[in-house]
Amino acid sequence: MKLRHTLLILLMIPFVLFAQKDVSMIYGKVIDNKNNVIELVNIAVMGTSYGTSSNSRGQYELILPADTTLEVVYSFIGYQQETKTVKLRSGEKLKLDVVMQSMSTMLPDAVVSDRQINSATITRIDARKIDFVPSGGAGGVEDLVKTLPGVSSTNELSSQYNVRGGNFDENLIYINGIEIYKPFLVGSGQQEGLSTINPKLVSNIDFSAGGFSAEYGDKLSSALDITYKKPLLPAASLSLSFLGAEAHAEGTVAGNRLSYLLGVRYKNNKYVLGGMETKGTYQPNFTDFQGLLSYNISPRLEISAFGYFSRNNYMMIPETRETDFGNIQASYRLKVYFDG
Repeated sequence: MKLRHTLLILLMIPFVLFAQKDVSMIYGKVIDNKNNVIELVNIAVMGTSYGTSSNSRGQYELILPADTTLEVVYSFIGYQQETKTVKLRSGEKLKLDVVMQSMSTMLPDAVVSDRQINSATITRIDARKIDFVPSGGAGGVEDLVKTLPGVSSTNELSSQYNVRGGNFDENLIYINGIEIYKPFLVGSGQQEGLSTINPKLVSNIDFSAGGFSAEYGDKLSSALDITYKKPLLPAASLSLSFLGAEAHAEGTVAGNRLSYLLGVRYKNNKYVLGGMETKGTYQPNFTDFQGLLSYNISPRLEISAFGYFSRNNYMMIPETRETDFGNIQASYRLKVYFDG
């Protein structure tokens, strides 16, 4: 058995010697310009699968094909790439020490920006909460504002509100920096149409219940600053109910330089008013359309155009009103007839 193993080893020796005959080797050390060793430098032969890396002392060894012109590339993050051209004879060993120069890379600036809230008295409201607030009035944003501290309303069918005991007309309302002087066309809650603010187009809601800066005008109670969306991707929505419908579309064209934001709404109070004490002919319906177009002339210059159209048909003819009042011992019913 020992003789057989010995013969097998002797037969393999010529093949090993033959295989080693056509190779060469380079070895050395990789340091930087301050004579510090560099560990884990990537050392590869261009166009081949030959490669290695330096150890913790910066030393390396690399077996190469003999009698072939090769380009050996030394690379490491933070250092300039070094290339050495070698051509070694069969069995030759070459010591090749490499000095790598440090390199700094300038990365492009990354800017993260947001609209700054300049005053501690301004409250930023999440516009996504609009969909979770029940709205029996003419708006959705106003119903969300009425849930804030210090804000109250005397009519659930109205979107008007007062702040800290003030009047309903002492509240400032802005849309994209434009003051809205009449956000509600009619002051009575039962007859209110659609608020100028379209909830589907809103991006940011800032509200101040007092102490706001002079840029918001001279009203006494509050300031409501609405910012509409600036579309980046195409999107659309459609909502239907027994009281109306609303739809919106947004997107960009012309290589994202022109953006559009469109919204249309319809409201009918017939079913709400039909269940009240005052009976009559109630066919009020309200329709509005809004559009915001923005064109980017340059990264620092933008032109915007905002359009608004509304049509309000009240068609409310009261006929009778029946009211019950009193107590168990004296119960009364008052019936009023309307004429004219």
